[in-house]
Amino acid sequence: SLGEKPWVSRQHWWDRVWSRWCGLDDRTRTFVILGLIMVVGLAIRISFVVTKQWDMKLNGDAGFYAMSARLIDEGKGFINPYLYYDQGLVRQAADHPPGFIIFLLGLRKLGILDPNWQRIVLTFVGTATIPVVFAVGRRLGGRTVGLTAAAIAAIYPNIWINDGMLMVETPFILVIALSLLFTYRLIDRSTLGDVIGLSVCLTVALSIRPEVGIVFPLFVAPFLLTRRNAGSWWRRIATVAIAAIIPIAAFTPWVLFNLGRFDNPVYLSTGYGQTLANANCDQTYSGDFLGYYKMTCLHDLVGGVQDRRTCGHELRIGDRGPEARVPLDVHVVTVQAQLVDASRCDRDPELVVLDLAGDADLHL
Repeated sequence: SLGEKPWVSRQHWWDRVWSRWCGLDDRTRTFVILGLIMVVGLAIRISFVVTKQWDMKLNGDAGFYAMSARLIDEGKGFINPYLYYDQGLVRQAADHPPGFIIFLLGLRKLGILDPNWQRIVLTFVGTATIPVVFAVGRRLGGRTVGLTAAAIAAIYPNIWINDGMLMVETPFILVIALSLLFTYRLIDRSTLGDVIGLSVCLTVALSIRPEVGIVFPLFVAPFLLTRRNAGSWWRRIATVAIAAIIPIAAFTPWVLFNLGRFDNPVYLSTGYGQTLANANCDQTYSGDFLGYYKMTCLHDLVGGVQDRRTCGHELRIGDRGPEARVPLDVHVVTVQAQLVDASRCDRDPELVVLDLAGDADLHL
């Protein structure tokens, strides 16, 4: 009415909304809340990218991924982008598995060339993790646990901060969450679709993080063999075989490609050697870097190797301090696959300066 006070009108509006909300069934209310959580999560991700990560310089691994995708798009193949753009040197590279590079290449093929808009795409990939986390939480503890888990996934900085970095963590978190969902589904029931889903998700994870390879023999095979609802032993063995065929089929072309372009065997990637070396030394087992990694660990590892020679050439590794000299046939050199090709005896020695995560230079 004309004489109705504003607060009364607002109260009537709220009553109508609340009445409609109460009229919804539990399933619909759950998905409405989940949708609101996803909207909040997407808003956080996009706002952070636009205000803090827009036009951020790509370096390190992020630069490697983005420039590698560009080089492949230009028909130059899997070569080291830093050596190519900085010095014009063409060196084969397998520092990382190909999955995320191929993902960025796909964005380029769709016309999304600007890293900023690639960041926006990744905010949607990150947001897609939220309903998967909800599904895992609901399966474990019901609706409330699922929604709580989804809310945490929406606002937790260590999840959404990766979206604008153009790093592998965003799709990796999504496929690992999907892997957990398929795992819990397999605990409750036994379907071939869930076995395939689990293997496909872990295969995608392996294509962007090589350490996932250990999950297949240490988790997938024992899990599929020992499930209570797996049926006969022949059926159990068949499911393991199916789960194994998927990554083998997916990576056989990549492995054969690597074996044909490097002097020393390279399978998924070469970064694991450097990672292991830089995470396992005196500096990471005590002091300020306890449990972390330090680039000088690689130097400590190779510094004592003095007794082998390759074609009379040496590799000098320095990090703002005394140089350590190692011959080119020492295995640690293959950690940086682009150097393997330069180590052939029939080539003239060339000067190669390679930035190792901003901390060290390799001089060949």
